[in-house]
Order: sequence, then structure tokens, then C-alpha cells
Amino acid sequence: MRSLEEAEKAGLILARRNRPGTFRFIHMLVAECLEEMMPSPHRLDVHARLGAAYAALSDAPTETRQASIAYHYLRAGPELSPRSLPFSLEVARTATKRGAHDEAVFHLKQAVAVLRERSEGAAELRAALIELGEAQNRAHDTAGARASLRSAASLARSAKDDLHFARAALAYANETSIGSYQPESIEILEEGLQRLSVPDSDPAIYARLMGRLANARSLMDDPEQRAARAMESVSIARRSNDSAALAETLRDYHFCLMRTGSPAQRQEVADELYDLAVSLKSADLEMWALKYRIESALEAGVTKQIHANCRTFDKRANRHRVPFFLCHAMHHKAMLALREGRLSDVEALASGGLELGMRSGNQIAIQFFGVQMWSLRREQGRLAELEPQVEELIRNHPDDSGWVAALAYDRLGRGDAAHARTAFQSLVDSELPGVRRSTNWSTTPALLAEMAADFGDVERSRRLYSELEDHAEKNVIVSVSMADFGPVHRYLGLCASNFDHDRARRHLEKAISRAEHQNNAPALARAQIDLARLIKQENRSLATELAGRAHQAGTRMRAASIASKAEELIEL
Repeated sequence: MRSLEEAEKAGLILARRNRPGTFRFIHMLVAECLEEMMPSPHRLDVHARLGAAYAALSDAPTETRQASIAYHYLRAGPELSPRSLPFSLEVARTATKRGAHDEAVFHLKQAVAVLRERSEGAAELRAALIELGEAQNRAHDTAGARASLRSAASLARSAKDDLHFARAALAYANETSIGSYQPESIEILEEGLQRLSVPDSDPAIYARLMGRLANARSLMDDPEQRAARAMESVSIARRSNDSAALAETLRDYHFCLMRTGSPAQRQEVADELYDLAVSLKSADLEMWALKYRIESALEAGVTKQIHANCRTFDKRANRHRVPFFLCHAMHHKAMLALREGRLSDVEALASGGLELGMRSGNQIAIQFFGVQMWSLRREQGRLAELEPQVEELIRNHPDDSGWVAALAYDRLGRGDAAHARTAFQSLVDSELPGVRRSTNWSTTPALLAEMAADFGDVERSRRLYSELEDHAEKNVIVSVSMADFGPVHRYLGLCASNFDHDRARRHLEKAISRAEHQNNAPALARAQIDLARLIKQENRSLATELAGRAHQAGTRMRAASIASKAEELIEL
């Protein structure tokens, strides 16, 4: 006690108010310096005794106690460090459940380091490396994850351990960037399926491999083919009675239903995934399910559901405090501001989303920010400001047709018809099959439809019309849920304006009705301008009235592009 009193007087320790008779160091540096001053044998002995003491405690919080046991046994020397393993692994799993992925990575790295020092336990090392890779994926350390998982896969291949190889393959292919082709993910998944040979060997793992492969091959296979493969993976997972496997296959199935599935079908998948996430107590799966609900509601244009789902997502994101999902929550607010014409709010919200996204380490945040700023500047008539950034995005994402179409759209608006026409023709003539398989399946044709109306290109307008015709009752959603370009009917109307006047009018009237019902202010004003332009010769008074409404909306929103287009029609 005398030593404690002296340390307290010296300002090195403080008495704990809530736990009489106990003390804490004034700063961790004090503890570290004192530890370094200890002779090595004494230091190892102290750590060994502290590890045993924490193991004997029963009233301390479980996670805190386990972390302390792992910490001290790790520092108690090579003979005792293996005792830390079960505690490091359990603390990491607890951290994962509450979304603390960086903490999980820290503890799993400790476990892997201990296992690498052991001559036995090769299977344990493979399993720990896979867990580490999965945690690094969740923490958005893709490079670290892939290094861990390559090591795990190599060890499993050498040991002919097909199940661990399959698990490593699944984790390796987990982080797929939107709109990108990743052959290495496809190769490792295909090898994993080959090693398992048939579903009966391990139906849960087999189902997950099949679903993930359908997702990974999304830019290679026709949408119907990938949806069928993903649906089969869900059926196998269902038969396996493995809830976690079913949840993972549903995630991939939801993605693979893009373009082919109806909003109601995708909503049904999202709802089942959410129920599974709750039963599994998985924060990650819960957030993805809520995200998918927002996507489905946006595509269907159900404004009440969009707002309700965004509110729920925001509430859960703030509860879990995971930067990547907080990033999504902020971008959802920016998307709603765009949709409702609150343009003065968009830039600050989108910038906040970018900051959170970069903090999470996931580079997709740059795409999200780019989409929202492009959408904002389009309404403001300031797209020229973004040309250097758009060109850089095209260089960084050569498979992303959306940015190529966006640049051509901007160039056409600024009078560079030659560049715009070349890009337009190339995209329609050569790229539509690839576009059909990508997340830009509706975005790129929508932008091309706007250009087709200006060019008066009948043949290509018909082809674009065919691309979108089956999706007439949907909305054009950009980058999954970052912007809403409004009803598909508008783009069908623009295409039809080149070959069927009456059909074009019907589509544009439906677009106006749907946009008004959805409270999508920019889409409503643009559809009013399109219809006014279409009917100005046959019904000048109605055309002027529509243009007047659009002009008022554009002025109110401070959307210079909309206001100027409407004004041109009024003056004609």
C-alpha cells in the first residue's frame, strides 16, 4: 500500500471512484514506461500472473476480461502465449457482432501471429487467416484481406483442405467493386466449386460459392442467366437449413435480380434477408437488407417507403456507428434532397458522405460523391466544372459506361455535337450488351435516350426503346441508390418522339403523372419540358403552360438548366 500511496502522490496513478481500493495509471505511457523498466523475467512473470488473475475473475464484463486475458498471456512469453488464442478469437468475434471491425482485425492478427509460431495447428492457422481476411474485408482493408486470404487459400490447397479453400474463396471474392470485372475472384470461386464437386459435399458452402460466382460474373453473363444461377444457390442454401448461408445467397440473389427482377421481387428478397439478419444478430446483414429496401422502393417510386426506409437506415447506422454505413446514410439524405429539388442542401450532404466514406477506407465513396455532384451540377447548368473529374473517373473505371455517357451528354449540352455523337453511336452500337449486365443498365440508356431525342436518330432510338420498354413502370436509379433520374416512361417518350408521336405523348404524360405523385421535382420539370417541346406545334397553349410550370419549378429550385430550357420554349 505504501508504494501505491507514493505513486498516487507522485501523480502516476489515480484512485477509481466507482471501485474503492483500485487504481488506474494517469496515462498509458506511464504503464508502458514502467513495464519497459522491468527485468525481462519479472515482466513475463507479471503478465503470466495477471493473465491468470483475469481468468479467475467472474464479475468483470466478459469482453473486457477476455481481452485482458489475451493481452497478458500474449506478453507472458512463448510458452504461455498459446493460452491467449481462444480469448483473442472470442473477443474478435464479439467485436464483429457489434460492428467494431478494426478491433476484430487487431485481435485476429494477434491470433494469427501466435499460430504462425506453432509447429502444430495448421488447420487452426488456415481458419484464423480466413477470419482475419473476412474482418479486413468488413474494415474495408481490401489489400490486407486479399493477402490474408491468398495465404489461407495457398495453405488449404497444399493441405488438400477443400472446405477451408472454399471459405477463403468466398471471403476473397467478397469485395467486388460496382461495375468492375475481377477475373481473380472468378478464378478462385470456380476452383472452390471444382474442389467441392457436388452440392452434397457441403451444401451451405457450395450454395454460397454458387451465389457469389453468379454475382462475380455479372459483367460476363446475361442477366437472366446470372439470376437463374443465383436463384439455384438460394434453393440449395434453403435445403441446407443453414441460416447464415441462406442470408449470404439472398444478398447475391438481390444483386443478380438487378434489371430482370421486379421491384416487388427484390423487396421480397430484402425483407427475408432482414428477418434473417435479425435472427442471426448480424449488424452488417441488417444494414445491407435495409439498403436493399431503399433500392427497391426507389426503383418502384414509392415515396412513402423511400422516406421510411431511409429514416430506419439512418437510425440503425447511427446505432452501429460503422463509417461505411454512416456514409450511405448521408448520401441517402443528399439523394432525397436532389429528388425533392432542395438543391442548396445537396453539396454539403454529399461532401459529408464522401468524408465518412473515405474514413471507412472504401473507395466506392468517390463514385457516390461523383454521381451526386454530377446530378446537382446538371440541374444547376454547371456540368462543365466537372469535366476533369469525369474524365478521371472514366480512366479509373473503364468498364463504367455511365461516365462515358455522362461526358457525352455534357459535351452535347455545350455544343460539341461531334464528340457527343461519336460517343453516343459507339455506346448504342457496341456497348449495350455490356450495359445490360451492369449497374448502369438503366442509367446509360436513359442518358442516351436524351441524346437520341436531340440527334433525331430513329434507328438507335428504337433500339434504346427496346432496352427500356420492359421496365416502363420503374424509375431510373443511378449507382444503386445515389440519385433518382425519374420515371422510365420519360426516356421511353424521348425515344418514341423520333418514330411515334402519339406513343411518345402517352409516355411523357405518364412520366409527368408519376413524377408528380412521387414528389420528384427535377424529373417532373424535365418531363413537362419534354412534353411541351413535343406538342408545341399542335397545342401551343398547353405547351406554354407546361413550360411555365417547369420554369417556376426551376427558378424555385435554383436549377438554371431547367429554368433556361423552359424559358426557351416559352419564348418560341
